[in-house]
Amino acid sequence: GTPPRQPHCRMTRWHPPVCHIVYNNPTIHTTFLHQNTQTESPPQTITNPQTIHTAKHLINRVRLAAYLVDMPPAELTTDAYAEECRLLANELGDTVTYSEIVGEELNERGYGGLYGIGKAAVCPPQHGLL
Repeated sequence: GTPPRQPHCRMTRWHPPVCHIVYNNPTIHTTFLHQNTQTESPPQTITNPQTIHTAKHLINRVRLAAYLVDMPPAELTTDAYAEECRLLANELGDTVTYSEIVGEELNERGYGGLYGIGKAAVCPPQHGLL
């Protein structure tokens, strides 16, 4: 079967923020679109505060990923992407660590492919470790 988080991910990627999820504190009303039949499930009400908290964070992360994927490469440079990663790491606080390998250091540390592809770009090649 489908893991519980996948319908949320699909729903948030396919639909704009105002579609299919209504936040009424402390309740979320949601409808799932079933992939195999393309039919909607009956509306469900989620009232568990931890589930609501998790769903909101999951939805926001899927939307962030969609935003980054849809951004033109001229705007999402390696510097801009690294900044997005730093912001996410700062938001998550002590639950994650973040480090970067930038420019020549990529080649020195065995990431010759990343270095070779990115060395001619305007911004230096980077590898973020989140």
